[in-house]
This record gives sequence, structure tokens and C-alpha cells, in this order.
Amino acid sequence: WKSNLEWFDYDKELVISKRDFLRRIFDKKQPFFYFSWSGMIDFSFLQKIGLKFINEIERFEDDSFGILLFLMADLIYIYPQKPYVYRLRAGSIMNFSN
Repeated sequence: WKSNLEWFDYDKELVISKRDFLRRIFDKKQPFFYFSWSGMIDFSFLQKIGLKFINEIERFEDDSFGILLFLMADLIYIYPQKPYVYRLRAGSIMNFSN
């Protein structure tokens, strides 16, 4: 498993625009887009824009949330460190080993 930062070769702190991030997606020919769970989000920004997860969605609920969050953000701060460990469970829908 690789993070967006690894896929898109972000290796230093910087602030980018949505267009810059999308350009990396297209340049790297990545067929995926995930945003909400792979970073930290300022809670006051979420309160200001009124964005919440939709309770009725049971799978991939972060897709719609992340796309809307991405569209509403002006800038994206890139922090290339990994302050967490991502664990894939055997029965998870995100386990691509099967």
C-alpha cells in the first residue's frame, strides 16, 4: 500500500492548489481518488462549510465526502511525514491482496 504522497512524489512540505493535485493524478494516470481519510482536516473548516458524512452510506462513504471536501478547499497543505500506521485487516474491503 502507498499513500497519495508516495504515488504523487510529494516529498517536502508545501502548499498546493486543487489544480496542482489534479494535475498529479492525471500525470501519474492514477484511477483512484481518495482524500478524506488520507490527511488531517481542520474541524473549524468542516463546521464552516457544513460538510458531514452521509449516515446511510455503508461502504465507500469517504469517497463522496472526500470529493466534496476537495472541491470546497482552496489550498492543500502537503505534509510528507507519516504520523500514523495504516493497518489492513484480512476481511477489509481495502485489502487488495486477494
